[in-house]
Amino acid sequence: MLVNIDDFLSGVVSSGKDPVVSGYLMKGKKGEAKKASNLQQTVTDAVLEADGLAVFKNGKLTGWMDDDKAVGLYGY
Repeated sequence: MLVNIDDFLSGVVSSGKDPVVSGYLMKGKKGEAKKASNLQQTVTDAVLEADGLAVFKNGKLTGWMDDDKAVGLYGY
């Protein structure tokens, strides 16, 4: 499911809508992630990995859904 910033903001300010947003986790050597040499390698020292969904209620982050719970939200 694609959610752009306009959809997210609409969900935050609309009554009865509570948006969810994909979460990401940095894996590997975090200090190496900023270096240009990291991007020039076939196998990098650090990568971003999708990791669960951030759940919002009344415009505030209320928690995270991980693994099967996140998958079950959209029925994948």
